Amino acid sequence: MNRRKCLLQFASLSFSLNLYLNPQTQAHSDNDFSNTIKQLDDPPTGPSSADNLMTNEDSIASIVDQISKEVPKGQVYLGVGPDQNYSLMAQLETSYGFILDYRKKNQLLHLFQKALIETSVDRHAYLERFWGRNFPELPLGLNDLENRLKTIANQPVNELLLQSTKESVRKTISKWDLLNEQEFQEIATIQSRLAGPGPDARFLALKMYPTLGSLITMPSRSGQTSHWLGSEPSYEGIRRLHLSGRILPIVGDWAGKGSIRRLAGYLKSHKLQVGCIYMSDVEFFLLRGGLFQKYIENLVELPVHPDSQIIRTSTREISHPERIPGRSSTTIVRPLRRFLEFAKAGKIKVWEDLFGLF
Repeated sequence: MNRRKCLLQFASLSFSLNLYLNPQTQAHSDNDFSNTIKQLDDPPTGPSSADNLMTNEDSIASIVDQISKEVPKGQVYLGVGPDQNYSLMAQLETSYGFILDYRKKNQLLHLFQKALIETSVDRHAYLERFWGRNFPELPLGLNDLENRLKTIANQPVNELLLQSTKESVRKTISKWDLLNEQEFQEIATIQSRLAGPGPDARFLALKMYPTLGSLITMPSRSGQTSHWLGSEPSYEGIRRLHLSGRILPIVGDWAGKGSIRRLAGYLKSHKLQVGCIYMSDVEFFLLRGGLFQKYIENLVELPVHPDSQIIRTSTREISHPERIPGRSSTTIVRPLRRFLEFAKAGKIKVWEDLFGLF
């Protein structure tokens, strides 16, 4: 038996023991996973044309060192948007992750990724099937990995591999009894659109934004791997969460009275606390739409850890001491309870106030 297979078997055994010994991390069955989503989901209200299949935030890498030190481990993670959430969760030993987004397509994207991750034993298998391309095993170093991804981007899509992956994904998702035929077709379209450009995929296909390959190989401030696909341990951590049904994509409005309130009740009933909330730039739109106060009222209802943190991003080019020169976005981490105190006191009136040093 080769070393890689030994390591994978050891990881699997360690995970099984953790599930047995720790009641807070008991695996969800497929029915539990589906029923929880059905219980928490809102009807979709976001734009059906929303096309956020990958992030445009190249500043996520700048805060992974910080959150690994400041965010309490083993707590619930709440987030929004696509798979940058996995890069954050991979740092936090998350007990559960709930991705709350009012766009139905975001839920479809995460269900596709869950199915693909569950059926891909390592990140090499995942990326081969994700991009529909066959390639040698991935190197460990970030520089070597960057060069390998550039080579992969120049390869044509293997249509047979892509089609077999689509069939496997559909078979896996069908067990969850969550989607109709139109939604299955939409997931197949998502797969094709992500596979086509491979590592060269960009947010909205705009050249002003980073490629997926550059995000995967982007180091943290300390020079460490920052992306969940940048190392095998990070991938394995996210895969364990998915296999145990503990990453749940929910259709919901952060400023609504439905899903977010039901989620608060769910967490309280299971004696779970939120350790981290990632909001991307959603708060900007809530402020602009006059919905910020309703959003704050919902956050107050959540059971939170005393040391919980909130992560937010500005995708606008702002002047900020924590911004990395040359990056197209700025991401910061702030204590959640202090933020809520400021918000309830009426001290946050415009989006620039969100990036103060409170």
